[in-house]
Amino acid sequence: MDQIKNGWVNSFFQVPNAIYDHGDLDVYELAVIQYLFRLSNNKTSFPSFGTIASKVKCSRRKAINVIDSLIFKDYLIKQKRSDKLGNSDSNLYILKQPNIIKEQVPSAPCAPPPVNDVHQPSAHDAPPLVHKVHPINTNIINTNYKDIVGFLNINAEAKFKETSQSTKTLIDARLKEGFTIEDFKTVILNKCRSWKNDPNMAKYLRPSTLFAASKFEGYLNEKPIQRKAGEPDVAQTLSRSGEHDIEIREIDIDDLPF
Repeated sequence: MDQIKNGWVNSFFQVPNAIYDHGDLDVYELAVIQYLFRLSNNKTSFPSFGTIASKVKCSRRKAINVIDSLIFKDYLIKQKRSDKLGNSDSNLYILKQPNIIKEQVPSAPCAPPPVNDVHQPSAHDAPPLVHKVHPINTNIINTNYKDIVGFLNINAEAKFKETSQSTKTLIDARLKEGFTIEDFKTVILNKCRSWKNDPNMAKYLRPSTLFAASKFEGYLNEKPIQRKAGEPDVAQTLSRSGEHDIEIREIDIDDLPF
């Protein structure tokens, strides 16, 4: 057994417990945040989207969306990097320390009635009182609103508030109709691709339009915009040895964060 334990030395890395205790990350977000901790040096790492996608076994587009979601949920800070010539390099990710979940201490069960001829504990036998127990933080915004509105803000480059009552009412109504959070994200992506670069239509990238009962299902079932003939397809990646590679790519509609 000692030989097995000794063989683990320098063969693992650490991830904060709060990443699991919060319970707000899906399977892809957990995989990506763990991979960034795997690469971290002084709480920073800088893999390309292509490397992340390869290691986590997902598409490059999925890797971009997951990184955006982790930034929105306050697990990461993203900074642009440039080489000595001023050319764009892979992003630098600063890993933030997640807030520790505060757990509520369960109340003590009712004591059973005394039994005759059985020794009853004295005051000296009782355990010491526990002081300064932290209560659960009840000031928590519904994660559905935060996830959906945050995704819209990232892709539409907007600043809508998830606390807006009209927005919350629209989201609740669509969820009660059986639509999912992924459906909301699909609608947001479809309309950002259609409208974001159109000055006359960009103003309609807002909750009151996108999440309206008369529009939502139609937007959800729209076919994604196709590339024009001759447009470049996927970014080219220049790989180097090691985990941190540099990504060189042409700007393409699929490389935009929406």
